Order: sequence, then structure tokens, then C-alpha cells
Amino acid sequence: MAIASVWVLSGGLGGGSLLTWVVGLPGFLFFGGAMVGFVAALFDRRVKVSVSPQGLVVYPHSPRPIALRSIKRIGTQQSQVRILLHKPSKYPVEGRWRKALIAISSGIQRANGDVWMFCQLYDCSAREMVDAIRAARPRTKFEQEIDAVVASWDENGGPYGDAAHG
Repeated sequence: MAIASVWVLSGGLGGGSLLTWVVGLPGFLFFGGAMVGFVAALFDRRVKVSVSPQGLVVYPHSPRPIALRSIKRIGTQQSQVRILLHKPSKYPVEGRWRKALIAISSGIQRANGDVWMFCQLYDCSAREMVDAIRAARPRTKFEQEIDAVVASWDENGGPYGDAAHG
């Protein structure tokens, strides 16, 4: 689209009239700016996401860690990971580009979740990102009790298995 905007600006549509500039310049600024931002993000090798038992840090969102217990739901769509939080107000957006994006299209971005990550900019897939978050999340007491019950099952099919009557 940026290339098409350059074509329009060079006189390919309308022969260099005022209409050419009215149509071409906004298109060039919008699509060209998005292209420059995307290419810059591809070459930016700084750490963008960190997952540990202390929390999840999504640096474009905020440099502060999000407690893993604060995550209500995780979902994926194409190469995007969407995270809904129990209390999003505890983890406000601090990244300037994300703030601008939310200001421009707040209703649309809310559908993306409270925190979102585009995995094509990272060195892993959306599935790997979700698996890492789930693996780092501490187990609840209930989950630990279930794990203990399952570990106590014998090889005959669970807690009701009877080796003598197998």
C-alpha cells in the first residue's frame, strides 16, 4: 500500500493534481509509517517478553511484571497471544506506542485483551508462548492435591484398580 501511495503521489493517478496529493499523501503517511514501524520492530533485538515464576513482563506493555495469578484467561488468534487480567487497572499500559494505539482505537483494542503480544515479532510461536506462561505459573493447592491423588494411582487404572481381581 505504501508503494501504491508513492505511485499516486508521483502522478500515476490524476497527473499530479491536488486530488493526487489529497489521496496519496495520507495513504503514504499511514501505510508507510506502519511499514517503517513493523520493519523496525523486526530488527529490534531487545528482550520483549520475559516469563518467570515472578511474573510475566511484556515490555511493549509495561516494564513491570504481571503476577501470573492475575491472569484470568489466555487465548491465541493466528500469531497473537491475548491475555485477560482479573484487575487490569493494577497493570496499566506504560508503553508510549501502546498508549497511542489504545487512544486511537480503544474499543477495538479492548477486544484484543488487556495485554497482547504479536508473536511474529518474537522468536517463538503463540503456542510456545502460552505453554511457557502455563509452565511458569505456580500450582494452586487444589492442583497440587489432584497431582498427589493421580501420583498415588497404581498401574491398574486409578484409585479403584485392584491388582488381585485385574
